[in-house]
Amino acid sequence: CMLLSSSFYSYYSYVSRLDVETEALAQSRVIANCALILAMVYAQVHYAEFTIEHIQFGIVGCVAWTLPWAYVLASRRTTRKTCTAGFDFFILVDFFATSSCGTAWFAFPQWLLRRLITSPPNGVSVHLARAFGAMLIGSSFLSYASTHFVSSDMKKTVLASRIVGSLPLLALVVLAQLRGPFSTLHIFIGVAGAGFWTANAVVGFLILSYLEAMNATSDNPLLHSSQLDDPTQPSRTHTSSSLSSYALQESAHAHYR
Repeated sequence: CMLLSSSFYSYYSYVSRLDVETEALAQSRVIANCALILAMVYAQVHYAEFTIEHIQFGIVGCVAWTLPWAYVLASRRTTRKTCTAGFDFFILVDFFATSSCGTAWFAFPQWLLRRLITSPPNGVSVHLARAFGAMLIGSSFLSYASTHFVSSDMKKTVLASRIVGSLPLLALVVLAQLRGPFSTLHIFIGVAGAGFWTANAVVGFLILSYLEAMNATSDNPLLHSSQLDDPTQPSRTHTSSSLSSYALQESAHAHYR
């Protein structure tokens, strides 16, 4: 789900070709991949389920995936705080929620799994939970970087990418609660947390769209006279003044006669 959200934003940043968005994506990807590499190294050392193939395909592949983004981040330093709009609220809520959950899953995956599932977790499930936390940490920095964006359309893209990732996650969490060996605490932490995460992104996206539409309406001035609608038609003031001048000329001719 996190990769799906990241790929959606990657495609948008490629289409827009804005340095600010590319830098934010590179920063998010480097932070997430560095945390993911640390999780892979820890799993390789401490869990017997991982073999030498995990080093060859997992760790080396993640390092190769990180290097191009590190180059992009080092070569582009353009992000500046240029906007302090009030509708950053939902993006900041997304940042705090994503970073908090990501830190918890990355630092305490085994402790959380023991309270959320009824069966004891193995090394693979603990590593996947820690990898999920690493992706959340990287994604939270994308939300924070979006507060530096000037255009509300760019902020909407971040929330849209969050919706793309959170909706499948919410569906998976609900299905896991119904069919998997999950405890009652999972309803309050997993289902409620994913629901809040999704609702915040949806409401923020809708409010940004509404504010953008209102700003577009206020930027178009209303036409107050028929002369603005059709420049070829004379205005009422010009017509009345012409009639008054014609009446004065007729009265002058009559007086001379």
